Amino acid sequence: MSNDKMISAIGLSITDWRQQLAGELDDLNLGLKIDFNGFSTDWAINHKLHRLKILTKDFLIAKRQFSFLWLGKNLHEIDYTVGDLQKLMRSGRRYKEKEIHEYLKKHERLLLGEYKNNPVYEGHLYYPKSRRYIEADFLNFPFQHYFENPEVFEVKRYEKNFYNSRKNMPYAHYKRYIGQIDKYFKYLNDPINAEEIQKKLKEKGQNFDYTLLFSKSDYWEEFRNEIKKDLEVLDFNLNIITYDALIERFERLYERTKRFGVC
Repeated sequence: MSNDKMISAIGLSITDWRQQLAGELDDLNLGLKIDFNGFSTDWAINHKLHRLKILTKDFLIAKRQFSFLWLGKNLHEIDYTVGDLQKLMRSGRRYKEKEIHEYLKKHERLLLGEYKNNPVYEGHLYYPKSRRYIEADFLNFPFQHYFENPEVFEVKRYEKNFYNSRKNMPYAHYKRYIGQIDKYFKYLNDPINAEEIQKKLKEKGQNFDYTLLFSKSDYWEEFRNEIKKDLEVLDFNLNIITYDALIERFERLYERTKRFGVC
């Protein structure tokens, strides 16, 4: 079977499944935008007299474990989600990081991508016997069915550059951002903090990935070689994603889902 035929067959199967689901929701006077996570398995048992084929106990259990992207509203909102962020970047206004945090909290799929779910916002992880703590902007955790690491996701402003082009020297704020994430790395990998990490996050610290959302792709391209050298000397792998690249990642997710004819 060719790729196009396979894609078409998968798309038809998912469309048929969605139509059955829509029919069952209609029979129960529910809407397509219902939050399935709010349902209990008892709900499915109590409604079994309706002879439901989709909204079963097994479906509700699976919905908690798997990401059914074609059920959520997030992908349907891509036009104004991306459009709003692009307007924000073009406005010339210097938005504060907290405002960007609120935007990402509102549009979680933009923040989380395909593999992450349930972000923890500005969670405090304390040092032993101390009031001192670290506070990453977001801690993003993977869906259970993806073999992905949890992620430390730090957000910085999009209009700032990496290097001073006249002096060809890194800006102090850029070095400070990397130092901040290095602090998170050292905390999460220090055995003395293992109990706090396990208690708060149910995770082992050495399993985390590190992402910095910062700047624009034009600036990245201008200083690509210098930035790569900066990252090579770190004790951990740091993924720097620009705002342009974040939008592109979201659009690719949407296009991949749309390709099956389910959006």
